[in-house]
Amino acid sequence: MERRRLWITLTVISIAVIVVGVGTILSAAQVEASATAPVLALGGLIAIFGIALALRCPDVAVVLLIAADAAKMSEIAADLIGVGVFQPLLGLAMVSMSLAVISGRLRLQWSLLYLFAIAVAAASAASVLVAGGSEAGIEALVEFAKDLAYLVVVLAWATSRRSWRLATGVLVGTMAMLGALSVVQEFALGNGVDFFGLSNVQTTQLGAVTLRHSGPEVDANFWARSLALTLPIALSWWAVSKRAIGKWLAAGAVIGIGLGLYLTQSRGGLLAVTMAVIIWLILAGRRYVRLLALAPVALAIILVIPGVGSRLVTLTEIGEAQQGAGDPSLQGRVGAQEAGIGMFLANPVLGVGLGEFRLTVPETQRDLGIQAEVLDAHNLFLEIAAESGFVGLSAWALFLGFGVFAAMRVLMLSRQQDSEDGEWNRLMAAGIVSGIAAWLAASVFLHAASLRVLFTVLAVGVGMDIGLRGSSAELSWGTPQIEAEPSRAVALSPAPARPRPPVIQRPLVAGALVFLVVAVGGWLVVGDAPQDWVAERQLVVTTGEEASGPYAAYSQDLISRGLIGATYAAVLEDPKFTLQALDDLGWTYNEVGSTEVSAAYSPSLQIISVRVVGDDAAQVAALAAGVARRGAEFVGGLAQPFIVDDVGPSSMETQPTGLSVLSRAALLAIAATAAAVAAIGIAGVAHRNRDVSSQR
Repeated sequence: MERRRLWITLTVISIAVIVVGVGTILSAAQVEASATAPVLALGGLIAIFGIALALRCPDVAVVLLIAADAAKMSEIAADLIGVGVFQPLLGLAMVSMSLAVISGRLRLQWSLLYLFAIAVAAASAASVLVAGGSEAGIEALVEFAKDLAYLVVVLAWATSRRSWRLATGVLVGTMAMLGALSVVQEFALGNGVDFFGLSNVQTTQLGAVTLRHSGPEVDANFWARSLALTLPIALSWWAVSKRAIGKWLAAGAVIGIGLGLYLTQSRGGLLAVTMAVIIWLILAGRRYVRLLALAPVALAIILVIPGVGSRLVTLTEIGEAQQGAGDPSLQGRVGAQEAGIGMFLANPVLGVGLGEFRLTVPETQRDLGIQAEVLDAHNLFLEIAAESGFVGLSAWALFLGFGVFAAMRVLMLSRQQDSEDGEWNRLMAAGIVSGIAAWLAASVFLHAASLRVLFTVLAVGVGMDIGLRGSSAELSWGTPQIEAEPSRAVALSPAPARPRPPVIQRPLVAGALVFLVVAVGGWLVVGDAPQDWVAERQLVVTTGEEASGPYAAYSQDLISRGLIGATYAAVLEDPKFTLQALDDLGWTYNEVGSTEVSAAYSPSLQIISVRVVGDDAAQVAALAAGVARRGAEFVGGLAQPFIVDDVGPSSMETQPTGLSVLSRAALLAIAATAAAVAAIGIAGVAHRNRDVSSQR
């Protein structure tokens, strides 16, 4: 009765959503008189019915999320209509799964991948906190939190619904269609259409033969990494398909993904997918491992394909790149490697902070004498080490390592199954392991981006592992069931059972202790936010002696328009005035290297404010006065009717460095909570295993 009542409620909610949505869209279409209004109305109606269906079926909601993310529909929608779709689809999947859990149609399963994901999040938050919490660090942390939310949703679905065929099929199909669009774009349409952003071409970068295609991505190299991840899975679909139509469709997907990867002209992607295919042949079984004998011939044929061998041979110029010559792209990558190693060695524990690599590059280049232009890390592992230190690198190693381990365990266990399901599990596990290996290999040349496709594959592998081993091998959110041993011939009187604390009590105590330790210890380290001193020296813009008489009013009118003062403010920001002031004070630049000097003009007050920020009050006050004096002398020496007068003294105030105390407390609370949840998970697993062992 309760379930029937719930279904009635859900149906009423769905109908209400449809009615409200249709009314809103029709109203918008009526107000909008352009030709696009009917199209928007029709699209909106389809979207509303899709939402109603997704609320009733978690498979629909999660599949929409996976396909939309693989095709980068959120970015495309943001460009077309100004609103992204990732967060709405993520929220829709969460609501749909929550309703399924409430109604009893979905039972969540626990996995250690959750625990390792929390460890990665805690390490990232700690690196941002210790680094001072810059705007770039907070932004990177927020984006990574979105990626982890995606992982949690897809992992919960994959471990509970066991819709692995659906997940891998949708992912492969989406990537194959996008690869096919690149082929059509290059060879049929002459790169004249981008299919609303689904098939982009980097017109500024010419590959060996064609322009470089990046699919829905901005950068062709990242698109190549995603394609290399999915091609072995497409091979697995081809291998497991029994019917002719399925075989042909899977073969078409392999060809579409392969040609799309070729059109990226990415050296790292080509190397990664070559390695992935070899690994797949080894893991797929005896029928396919024999094909390795043809590998030399296949590689020779591939290398003579226009745009493959000629692109790969440029990697031999890496020696020249290390000397500052040769391919500029290789020079930048070598410089990035050196910068990443330097950052890690300077900050080995927690790194320079998540999202801080690009901001720290200029200082590292200056310290190490790196001449090449460096923008990004161009190496995922060095980026993690540089930004999150050994702690972050260890957390990522556990996270990715467990995903590979789970897929390898599926591969081993499936060999014991003689059914068609066993063959499907074995070949798909081979595809997942090979795909992850390709992604990791390509990441030697690329930094962290587009992580959600990888998270989808990891979630499917872990879901297969849990499903294959059964509920007894993994913790469930429910009460674990312990199979009783067969009774023995001699019955023994059981000893009186001693009262024991609830199963959850000890893990909660462990979590509370960890929370207190992390919170108190962390506050002692980062709670006291350091302060910077800010000195401001004001200069009023006015007319000089040359503007007397009939020109005075005209000169004052020019000042009131704001351009004169803004120009002088820009002039005062020239570093030469700072250097002159330092010379007057008898200081060197290294003594005040962390001091920042700026100037801003207020048109309403007709005042230029010279602002100096640093950690020493006396230094910033003296430097502000010196820069103002030198700037006033320079402007006064110009042959024009305007001057700037120093109206000192300097005003002084303090400001927190990086994050405020409240922001530090909030981040510390998040890190402590994440650590506590991890401790509860570990303690819960250990406590349950001990109980199972004792009852056996």
